[in-house]
Amino acid sequence: MTDKRILANRVALAEMLRQQWFVTCPDHMTPDDVLQPEFWAHVASRFRPYDEVTVGNDACAWRLHLCVADVWSAGVRMIELSRAELAGALEKSTEEANGLRIMWRGPNARWSVLDAAGQVLQSGFAKKEDALAQTINAA
Repeated sequence: MTDKRILANRVALAEMLRQQWFVTCPDHMTPDDVLQPEFWAHVASRFRPYDEVTVGNDACAWRLHLCVADVWSAGVRMIELSRAELAGALEKSTEEANGLRIMWRGPNARWSVLDAAGQVLQSGFAKKEDALAQTINAA
């Protein structure tokens, strides 16, 4: 038997002590950019130590799981808990109709309709089926 026991006031629901965040970066940003403290300077006031942050890019090519270690007015120091390279692992483009492609472009642009040259014609569809219907209506 151990004499060391955790006190009851040291046990609490995680959502009472820390926040969970999800951040979506534009495709040109890299995981190394995200790990720079100044990357977070303009939103530093939102974070507290022990907050958890999941970061991905619009193309779903990578994903980071981070923990806030320190916060100050000019930045946030994040500790990398895990990193996943997702390029090619997620469904990108499976539907084509009338020479147009339907493609998932991340949580901001969502499902999008692209022409044969890869130019975005319309984006923001919540469902793939809605984007596909748009390509059929365009014909």
